[in-house]
Amino acid sequence: MKTCLAIVRLSERVCPGIVGPSGPPLARVRRSFGRGAAALCLTIATALPLRLTAAGAVSEDVPVPGGTVSMAQSLGIDPAPDRARFVAELARLTHQSADGKQTTRAKAASLLRRGRSDVATPGVSADTVPIPLTVSLWSDAVFHRRVAPEGIVAAIVADSRAAHLCYGLAGLDDETLQFLVDHPGAITQLYEQDAAVFAAFGASLHIRDNRVVPSGGAVAAEIWEAIVGERLDRPQPFVRALLAQGEGRLAYLYDVIAGLDAPRAAFALGSWIKDPAVRLKRFRALVVANRRAIPQWQPAKLPFTRPLYDVAAVLMRVRVQPDGSPSFPSARFAWTWVFDGLDVPANAPRAPIAAGDEPIDAAWLAQMIMPVETRDRGERLDQLAFGQRAFHTADPGAIGDVLTAIRAFPRFRMLMLALERAGVRGPAVYAVAARRAQQLSTLDNRREFLALGQFQGALALITRMAGVRTLDPAATESLVTSLANVPIGGDGRYAGALGKWMQQALRPALPAGADFERALLAGLAGRSHPDGAVVVSWEGNSYRLDIAAAERRRLGHIREKQGGLSIDMALSGASDEALADVLMAWTYAVSIADSNSPVLLTANVTRRHDFGGGPAERSARHRTAWALPRQEIAVGVPWHVTGSLLGLEVALSSLGLRRVIADRAIDAPTLSTNEREAFAAAVSLLNPFELRDRDRDAIAAAIERGHTRVAVLAEDSSRLHEIAAEIHMDGWRTRALQWTVAHDPERIASMFSMTELLFLGRGPVADLDPWGMSALAGAGCLCTRVAPPSQWRLMTGRPQLGLMAETVADLNLHIAVTLSELQLPAAVAKAVLSAAVQDFIDEVRPTDFNDWLTLVRASQSVPRERIEDYVAIATSDGPLVPQEP
Repeated sequence: MKTCLAIVRLSERVCPGIVGPSGPPLARVRRSFGRGAAALCLTIATALPLRLTAAGAVSEDVPVPGGTVSMAQSLGIDPAPDRARFVAELARLTHQSADGKQTTRAKAASLLRRGRSDVATPGVSADTVPIPLTVSLWSDAVFHRRVAPEGIVAAIVADSRAAHLCYGLAGLDDETLQFLVDHPGAITQLYEQDAAVFAAFGASLHIRDNRVVPSGGAVAAEIWEAIVGERLDRPQPFVRALLAQGEGRLAYLYDVIAGLDAPRAAFALGSWIKDPAVRLKRFRALVVANRRAIPQWQPAKLPFTRPLYDVAAVLMRVRVQPDGSPSFPSARFAWTWVFDGLDVPANAPRAPIAAGDEPIDAAWLAQMIMPVETRDRGERLDQLAFGQRAFHTADPGAIGDVLTAIRAFPRFRMLMLALERAGVRGPAVYAVAARRAQQLSTLDNRREFLALGQFQGALALITRMAGVRTLDPAATESLVTSLANVPIGGDGRYAGALGKWMQQALRPALPAGADFERALLAGLAGRSHPDGAVVVSWEGNSYRLDIAAAERRRLGHIREKQGGLSIDMALSGASDEALADVLMAWTYAVSIADSNSPVLLTANVTRRHDFGGGPAERSARHRTAWALPRQEIAVGVPWHVTGSLLGLEVALSSLGLRRVIADRAIDAPTLSTNEREAFAAAVSLLNPFELRDRDRDAIAAAIERGHTRVAVLAEDSSRLHEIAAEIHMDGWRTRALQWTVAHDPERIASMFSMTELLFLGRGPVADLDPWGMSALAGAGCLCTRVAPPSQWRLMTGRPQLGLMAETVADLNLHIAVTLSELQLPAAVAKAVLSAAVQDFIDEVRPTDFNDWLTLVRASQSVPRERIEDYVAIATSDGPLVPQEP
C-alpha cells in the first residue's frame, strides 16, 4: 500500500493530470485500498510510465473521422483549411466571438461533439491532423473528462473557450508550449479565465528557461515587469496579469509591439529616451491612453476584430530613426499646432518650435490621436504619416511651410497627395497651393465648380506629366507654384487668367505640336521608357515597347468619343466655362484606362462631376471637393463621380480592369467590396515608367533564391526556425510549417508568400515599391509599396478598410517573375495585371476577411498559360506596338 500511495503522490507532483480534476482524489484512493487495492496499484503502476512519457509531448496527431473536407463543410467553411492548420483555423472561424453559441457554425460544431452521423461523409477515411498539446492533457487540464482521440477535434471546436485556447496554443513556439505542458494548471487557468484574450494575443508570448522574454531586450524586460507588476521569471502569474489587465488591452499592446520592426518597437518602448524613469513614466502614459481609448472595442468578447485607427496604426505609421527616435518634424509644439485646426493661415506660424520643446513620443501621439472620433483619428494618422513621409528631409528653416502643408491635409487631402505623388519636395509649393485651395473654397457653388474645374484640371495634367516623365521635378514645382499664383478676380472668376497661364507657362513646357491640343496630347502620353527601345518577339510577331505611342492612341480615342471643344477652341474664347469643361474632360481622359470604357457611353459625364456643391454643411462640402473621389451608383441617380478630380484614376480603377474571356460564368464573389477595390486601386496606381527590367529580373532572381532556401527544409529541417525568424513568420504558420515539413513536404512552398521569398532571397526590397500594392488605406499615400512580410498580422481584424489586400503583392510579383521568364518588358505588367486582377478578385475564395494565406496562394497559382493570354492586352491595346516591316 505504501508503494502504491508513493506512486500516486509522485504522479500528482510530476504529472498532475493523472489524478487531477478528472481523476480520483488521493483520499478516495486511500479508501479504495480495501476494495481491490492490488488491482488499483497495478493499474497506476502500469499507466504511470505511459502518462509521464506523454506529458513531454507538445502536440499530437489525431484523426478527423470522415476527413477534413467533410468536417469543414459541415461547419460551412470552404475551402477546408489544410491539415497542418486545420484545427486552429476551424477554431477561429467557428468562434469569432467569445459568446457566440447561437451562431450557425457554433450550432453545427455542437452537433459534431454529440456525434451526429450526418455531419461526416460515409465511407470517407479519417484524415490525421495535429493539435497543440496531447489528447490526454486536453482531457485532464481542459475538459476534465476522458476524450477519445477521434473525438478531440470535435470537442475542441464545439467549446468556444477550448477553441480559443487551441487557437492561442497553436501560435506558440515549442519552448513556450513545453512550459505549459509542464504546468498544466496554467492551461486550466487560460481555459477558464483568459481563453479569448489568449487566442487574440497569446502568440507574442515567448518563455525560455522559465522566463518570459518580451520583444525589445533588457529595456523591454524592465518596463514590462514594472507595468504588469509581476516578474518575468515567474511566467504563470506574469502571463495571467498581462492577459487580465485592461480586459485584454495590455496584452494587445504587448502583441502590437512584438509585431513591429525594431526601430518602431524602440519608439513604442521609449528605448531612445535616456532617462529610465522618464521612459517608464511615458510608457505608463501609453498604457493608460490605450486602455481608455475606443471603449466600444472589447477584445475579450471579439478576439479577432481590431478597432480602426488605434495604437497599432499610430505605431505603424510614425516614421522613426534607427534608434527609435522620431523623424522630423518631431516637436510636440509643432504637432499641437497642426492638430489644432483645419484652416490655412495667410502666413506661416512665426514660432513653430518653442524653446526647450520635447519631441513627440508614443504616449503623446496616442493621447493626441486616439481619444477623438473615428474620422478624426484617421485624419490625424494620415497627417502624421504624410508629414513625416513628405518632409522628413526638409530644411528645418522651412518649418512654417511644412506645418502649414500638414495642417491643410485633412481639408485638402488630394491636393497634398497629388503633389507628393508628382515628386514635389519644396514645402513652400505645398503651402502656396493650400492657400489657393482655401481661397477657392470660399466661392459659391457655381463659381466654385468653374474655379475648381480649371484649377484641379490644370493641376491634374501637371501631375500626370510629371508621372510620365514629360516634366522633371524642377519644372513641376515651377508650374504648380505659378498655377497657384494665377489671380482670381473679386467676383470669384479667373476671367481668362488661367487660360493665359496655360499659354504662357504650360505651353512652353510641352513637347512640340501643331497646336495646343496635340502638344498637350504628346505631353500627357509621356516620353520614352527609361529602358529605351525594346523589341520583342511574341507569338511569331515583332513588337516594340512604346508606352507613349500606346497612350497617344488611347487618349486620342477617348477624346474623340468625348467630343466637345479642344484646348485651342476653349482658349480662343477666353471663357471660364469652356476652359473648365475641356480641362475636366482631359482629366477624365487620362484617368479612364480603357478607351472602350462604359464611362464614355454617357455624354458630358464630366459635367455631372460633384465637387460637393449640394446642400450639405459648408465644411463638409469643402472637404468633398478635395476628398478621394468615388463613383456614385444609386437607383434613380445618373452615374457620376463625387470628390476631387485629383486621384480620379483610383475612383475609376474598377472600370479599368478587363476580362479576357467575357462570356465565362462567374460565381458570386466572396472577396469583400473593400478588398476588391483595394486590388483594383493598386493596378491604377502602377506607373509603367517606373517598372524597370532590371527590377523585374531582380525580383525573379531573389524569389528563386528564396525558393531554394525553403526547398532545403524538406531534407534539412534544422534551418526552419532561422528562416521563420528572418521573415518574422507568425507562430501559427511556423507550427504548421513544422508539421508540413515532417508530414507533407510537397506543400512546404505553399506556406510562404512571394514577398517572404523575396526577403529570403535578399531582394532589393527598398527599390521595389513600384511593384507593390496600394498604400491608400494603410499609409494614407497615393502610391504603391511592398509591405514587410510580417505586417499583415497587424492589419487583421479591420475589414472596413481593405487593409489585407494592401499586404498581398504576390500577384504583382508572380507577374514580374513570369515576365522575366518570358523575356517580356517589365512595363507591360500594368496591362497584364488589368486582366489578372479581374480574374483574381472574381475567383479567389477566402474563408473570411482575415484569410491572408488563401489570397497569397491564389495569387501564386495563376498558371503561366493564363498569363500568356493576358499579354494579348499589351499587344492589342497596350504598350507593345507592332513593329513595322
